[in-house]
Amino acid sequence: MADDNELLAAATPQAPQDDFINSLRGVLAPTPGYTYGSVLPIRGQAGPNGTMTNVGPGIPDWARSIGSGVVDLLDGPRTGQVTPDATNALIALGAGGAAGPADAATARVFGGWGSGTADRAALKTAQKMEAGAGASPEEIWQQTGWYRGTDNMWKNEIPDTGAKWTDAAPMKTKVMSVAEAREAPEGASTTSQEFHIPFTQTRTLGDILDHPELFKAYPGLKDTVVRNTGPFSRFDGLNGAVYTDGSIGLTSGPPDEVMSTLMHEIQHKIQGAEGFAAGGNPSMFLPTDFQQQQTAARQAWKTVTDKLGPVNPFTLQNALDKQAMGVQLYPHEEMAYKQAAKTPGLLQDFQTLQAETQRLNELAGGASRNYRQLSGEVESRNVQARLRTGDTSSLPTEGQSGNQIFHYPPRKPIGGQ
Repeated sequence: MADDNELLAAATPQAPQDDFINSLRGVLAPTPGYTYGSVLPIRGQAGPNGTMTNVGPGIPDWARSIGSGVVDLLDGPRTGQVTPDATNALIALGAGGAAGPADAATARVFGGWGSGTADRAALKTAQKMEAGAGASPEEIWQQTGWYRGTDNMWKNEIPDTGAKWTDAAPMKTKVMSVAEAREAPEGASTTSQEFHIPFTQTRTLGDILDHPELFKAYPGLKDTVVRNTGPFSRFDGLNGAVYTDGSIGLTSGPPDEVMSTLMHEIQHKIQGAEGFAAGGNPSMFLPTDFQQQQTAARQAWKTVTDKLGPVNPFTLQNALDKQAMGVQLYPHEEMAYKQAAKTPGLLQDFQTLQAETQRLNELAGGASRNYRQLSGEVESRNVQARLRTGDTSSLPTEGQSGNQIFHYPPRKPIGGQ
């Protein structure tokens, strides 16, 4: 008997463009039994002793991937898979497609008293052990499964039994670039899997993550919206985020790396729900007008470099540094210095801007260091470290009692709790 989806499909008139879309998909579909070039436009069939037979022209893998993405974009407005803001999706050509599950290894996070699976009797025992016999944190952890975090909050580790990507987790096939193919070992695959949520779509945590114990502890997490951080996140160094609306952002990448980032962000969600010391971002430690200061400095640099003309700023800086140390200049440095000195005030403006740039860089560097010292960030990185090494036998706070910064924003209950 037909299910509802089949009945709906049968009752839905097909748009006129269907034939065109389907013909494009047919052109892009690989012919069974043939191997296609990853870069070169050829195809062939495997012959004896590693040879290729029936070699002829064919669409290479990279073009097939991009072409499939273009077809998806053309088909999107009709199927509802692409919003009117599909511009960003053009940067994500070839997105989509599910792949098999990838193990999350030791994907454990740290929960608290509010967890649905918290062993409160064991917590009472832990508190008595700490107050009475003066048991060590390690002994308390080993006997009860509870430990006191560096933020002074009691926590336990949520088991990772069965944790992995779901079959529906969005994966796509990534084809090596020409440069990567040249560096790859002989015989290595020219494709790999990449976790990728199309830029115009979202998922829920329950859609992509199979983690029974986590969802027993915090059922509301299952409905958390997960989205792509955006097409330029890799260039900005952003791997993931928890946004103000409670959704999680993930930057596309290898499944194991994205899983690590996801666990980091899930820990931040739990911190907000439990009232643990939270994470944050570098902007917390910067002046509120820092971006304006950076913009002003960039505009000032443009004015100065326009006045410098053919003079190389790096050569001029070397000349000024050597002069300050009493070191003789090379001829090209002396020429740069004399050329800049012809414009009244230019050398002074250049040095002032150098000092301003150094000040801004020091502010940004200090903010980044403080951000990494936030107790919530240290804890979330600890989740990643235990995932990476697979070692969950040691006390979660081991080696992490350094100079941490504790930040307690208002609690953010997880939806559905």
